[in-house]
Amino acid sequence: MNSELYFDSVMQKLKSALQLRTDKELAEKLGLSVTAYANLKKRKALPYEKVIELALAHGISLDYLFLGAADDAKGGGNQLKKIGANDWMQITNELTQVQIDRVVAGIVDMNRLNKMDAVMAGLKHEIK
Repeated sequence: MNSELYFDSVMQKLKSALQLRTDKELAEKLGLSVTAYANLKKRKALPYEKVIELALAHGISLDYLFLGAADDAKGGGNQLKKIGANDWMQITNELTQVQIDRVVAGIVDMNRLNKMDAVMAGLKHEIK
């Protein structure tokens, strides 16, 4: 995997999905200073934990960001670009166990919020 193209591709998809125009706007969304973002960009080092957290918080498909799923940033599409096991290994090997734990906790929290939203919607329906 060409890390330069991969970094640019993931960040461009993230900017597009969030309707951002500049690296500065994306840096702010990621919780990074402009300088920190510029350094990551120069090294082509994806901040996986921050990208995944931001994507999950905004309902952006991780398949879309990392695998090149067709047009659907919000996860409705079924067309995934085939990637090799080595590509997945690179993605997961760059995350520390603490980062993986945080991502999993974020997913669990999002699932809980979705369940609570469903319960609230049901309660609103019963009240009417």
